[in-house]
Amino acid sequence: MLFKNAFFKRVFSIIVSKYRKQDLRENILLRPDSYIGSTKDITCYQFLFNDETNKMMRSKVSYVPGFIKIFDEILVNAADNKQRDPNMTSIDISVSDYEEIKIRNNGKCIPIQIHPTMDLYIPTLLMGHLLTSSNYDDNEKRIVGGRNGYGAKLCNIYSKQFSITCFDSKNGKKFSQTWYDNMSKCDVPTIEEVQHSNSEDYTEVSFIPDLSRFNMKSINNEVINILRKRAFDVAGTCDGIKVSFNGDLINVSNFEEYVNLYLLEMKETLKVFKTNRWEIYISQSLQGFQQVSFVNNIATLNGGSHVNYITSQIVKHIKDLLKKKIDVTRLKNFHIQSNLNVFIKCSIENPSFSSQTKEELTSKISEFGSKCVIPNSFISDFLENSTIPESIENSTKRQSVGTTKKAKIVFNPKLEDAFYAGSDNSKECSLFLTEGDSAKALVIAGLSVIGKDYYGVFPLKGKIINVRGLSFNDSMKSDVFRNIVEIVNLKENVDYSQDHNRNSLRYGKVILFCDQDFDGVHIKGLIINLFHKFWPELVESGFIQTFKTPLIKVTRGKETFKFYSKFDFDEWLNKRENKEDFLKCKIKYYKGLGTSTEEEAKEYFKEFDRNLITFTCNSENDHSSIKNAFSKTSTSDRKEMIQNHTSTGTSDSNSLPISTFINSDLVDFFKYDIKRSIPNVVDGLKPSQRKVLYTMFNKKFKNGKIKVNQLAGITADFSLYHHGEDFLTSTIVKMAQNFVGAENINLLEPDGQFGTRACGGSDSAAGRYIHTFLNPLTRLLFPKEDDKLLNYTEEENQITEPIYYVPIIPMILVNGGKGIGTGWNTFVCPYNPVDIINNIRLMLDEKEPIKMVPYFRNFKGSVTETKVNGSFEIKGVSKIFFNDLENTLKIVITELPIGLWTDTFKEKILQPFHEKKILKSFRDLTDDNNIEFQIILSKEKNVPIKLAKSLKKLVNTKSMVLLDGKDNLKHYKDRNEIFEEFFNIRKNLYEKRLLNEINILSRQLLIYKNQRDYINNILSNKMSLINKSKKVMIENLKSKGFCPNPLKENSNDYDYLTNISLYQFTDKEISKLEQKIAEESKKINSYKMLTWKDLWNNDLSKFEASYKP
Repeated sequence: MLFKNAFFKRVFSIIVSKYRKQDLRENILLRPDSYIGSTKDITCYQFLFNDETNKMMRSKVSYVPGFIKIFDEILVNAADNKQRDPNMTSIDISVSDYEEIKIRNNGKCIPIQIHPTMDLYIPTLLMGHLLTSSNYDDNEKRIVGGRNGYGAKLCNIYSKQFSITCFDSKNGKKFSQTWYDNMSKCDVPTIEEVQHSNSEDYTEVSFIPDLSRFNMKSINNEVINILRKRAFDVAGTCDGIKVSFNGDLINVSNFEEYVNLYLLEMKETLKVFKTNRWEIYISQSLQGFQQVSFVNNIATLNGGSHVNYITSQIVKHIKDLLKKKIDVTRLKNFHIQSNLNVFIKCSIENPSFSSQTKEELTSKISEFGSKCVIPNSFISDFLENSTIPESIENSTKRQSVGTTKKAKIVFNPKLEDAFYAGSDNSKECSLFLTEGDSAKALVIAGLSVIGKDYYGVFPLKGKIINVRGLSFNDSMKSDVFRNIVEIVNLKENVDYSQDHNRNSLRYGKVILFCDQDFDGVHIKGLIINLFHKFWPELVESGFIQTFKTPLIKVTRGKETFKFYSKFDFDEWLNKRENKEDFLKCKIKYYKGLGTSTEEEAKEYFKEFDRNLITFTCNSENDHSSIKNAFSKTSTSDRKEMIQNHTSTGTSDSNSLPISTFINSDLVDFFKYDIKRSIPNVVDGLKPSQRKVLYTMFNKKFKNGKIKVNQLAGITADFSLYHHGEDFLTSTIVKMAQNFVGAENINLLEPDGQFGTRACGGSDSAAGRYIHTFLNPLTRLLFPKEDDKLLNYTEEENQITEPIYYVPIIPMILVNGGKGIGTGWNTFVCPYNPVDIINNIRLMLDEKEPIKMVPYFRNFKGSVTETKVNGSFEIKGVSKIFFNDLENTLKIVITELPIGLWTDTFKEKILQPFHEKKILKSFRDLTDDNNIEFQIILSKEKNVPIKLAKSLKKLVNTKSMVLLDGKDNLKHYKDRNEIFEEFFNIRKNLYEKRLLNEINILSRQLLIYKNQRDYINNILSNKMSLINKSKKVMIENLKSKGFCPNPLKENSNDYDYLTNISLYQFTDKEISKLEQKIAEESKKINSYKMLTWKDLWNNDLSKFEASYKP
């Protein structure tokens, strides 16, 4: 291919380098997870052979799955040969000191022949050429382990040296060949003629693994024990074969002898059932369901469809038999299965697995090639010799909470119990308490790496209460508290510093698995508080741990940077010299644990020890920090903690003092809680309301309307809201409510049933049925011209809503505000917008604002100031008529005080009168807009006084705590202080807006002038368009002094000139532009004569013209 210039050559070279074809061997080396499994070290519990007991014992081991996989490929090939040659009798395995592994089997060897079409020896093809196998024909039913064409080649590719030797005694030939350097090169095969040999056929594969590919320095004893365990597996599943490991004969000759190796730990007699292709053993389990299974000599560690096939039959039979003895209506299959140990050896035709590691069978039952129907009599005999019926009956009964006896079984549908929970090994067990079901699913995915034997999982659902100040019995009313108590087997008033009491617990540790956000921190704090309140000795012993996951992950090429807090990410980013380059990287923000993938979960658990943090409680400071954070009597201490706090990053240590967690992470949550719960003095909004408004201002909807639930979803996505769309839906509904007692100016308009005064708005329809749209007044209060002058927040590398809007009047005084944040609560009365505007105008005239009385739109009662400074009395309207003849009084109520809803009035005020038989008659004539109750009561003493009290309400204006213009918490003494701060911020924005408007008009004026001058230049032949490229035209424009588009910052855009149509190069067009220049100049002069006060007054007048109280 020829290229005319260097540019195209460069483009071609980039394309070639970017899209280079990669051969399969290289791909296998680069992506081991897809072929052999992980090449990173994992830690989990597995059965290994114990030389002291001569039994299989569960042990904690660390190994690399990919390394075991390449060993297995050769071992399973050797075992498969038994299917090809029934006379095969031995497999010998050895691991030398110099880390060479040899596996040799007798029996018919690989044919030493040249393949008729490939022109290569068959052993060369099978061991050194990918996607070659003797098992490819899907129409041929095979019951061997390998069939996908990778097999032994994977071992070859991951070895520094790989050799095969085959001896064919019948033909007297011996084949040998060696590959080197990850199957990248090989020797020419050698064929020896062996005359008159009495030796038997054999195949021997030897290899020296490339340990660097597995991040291994050596083949240590732990790994050797796992390889030896696989030798036991083969000995137990290949009948009639003697297996040796490093010269020692494995003393197992069939599956029954193999299963018996597990009996020491499982302590139950076996029941066996056999068919031609199936061998099933079952025993009773005292510690949860356990399966040991093999498919065609392959150890299916994670079970699969064959285990489900057999187990479901057993469970069904047991359930049917138990019907005669116990009530099984509420009995779940889990109850029964948890009492079983199942051992399965089976032969499956052309098996399919979930991955190349073959740990889970995925073949459909119809594809097994055989059936295994468990007879009812087999299960009946098994049950007679077990205590399963009694165990199941006991497990379904609620456990008593008042004893220190260890609870072996706890049934909770949401609990994934550890295998050893409630056993003698309970101390080694840890219970993951997760933030919801999605977090539970993530842990379960992660446990596939380390195993479930010693780890349980339970999702925390519902509200986690602050138990500080509650009794144990009151705390037990909480579902979360009660579940934790029952699952861990905790007791009231038990000292767990004593060993015999500690040993009664079903779990030795609790691991908190929560989102890395502020709410996740709060959950951790509440759980720590729970244990510290009732069992401080557990907290002191390091009983509570947490598992950290990334909050932000930055990927640049092959580099990955993980951050566990926003503070850490910001600090790291600010230190980068090439900050902009990093912002162009792939940045993933984990909004919750549900954002993580299953593969990421496995990554987290592969670094289990690194991600696990233990909370320590070794000082008085640790204890006092917890109490100050949660005690209701420590409000002042809590306020001091918050006000003196400065955010810090996360620690890399695996231990974290509770005082550090409280004073750093938890106080960060407290501050965040304040910011989302307390309105800002400038716009009167909380963050959720501001995000809704930001979305409404920037998104266009058909007919201007949108369903409330759709708006919640769009807002969450557009403004990066992280706390659930249900809360946003509630926020939107409240912003549109307009009944008496709702906001004085609803920023959104309701279209549908948004709630009434009857229930204070809680009777609104579901968000999917009702619509909303922007109130026309809203944009008059929040002028569009301000938008570009506001300061905006930045989240996830994206600009979102303003830090605060700056309306033309203080909306915090228009609609009032209330909220409860950690340590503070706020209440601001609403006032009449007309009064507020009058006060703003007084301030514009440099006069003090006058007093205002709280105002509630369409309220017919009275609001009067009391003698107590800062308090107001809100009164309903009523008339009392006495009837002395009947000794009754008639009361007509035509208004209720704000906040006393009509349904509440009937329930709390009238219902007690009815119960005391004072209420004689009652008529409710109330509608959506008007209150009218006609009540007749017996003329009892104090009845009028009680009723009069119910129609009064006091409000206090002394708790006006708001976020100020700097986003800091501030207590405002009175309304004037709010006016003053708002006024100064709004004034500054008007000054900026005035300058900005003049600047924009001046730039537009320059556009008109440049367009006029450009056309003049063309018409006077000072410039020419003929035969000029756009690039040349732009250079000519620059030389003539024309600037790029003035309305575009830092732009080289000349389209405003070069896109002028040929038809516009006329004197008539010049006249039009002269007219525009004159108009724009007039506007500029008009603006230059204005002051910021004029702009403000103009905006107020526009609003007044549209506002109808």
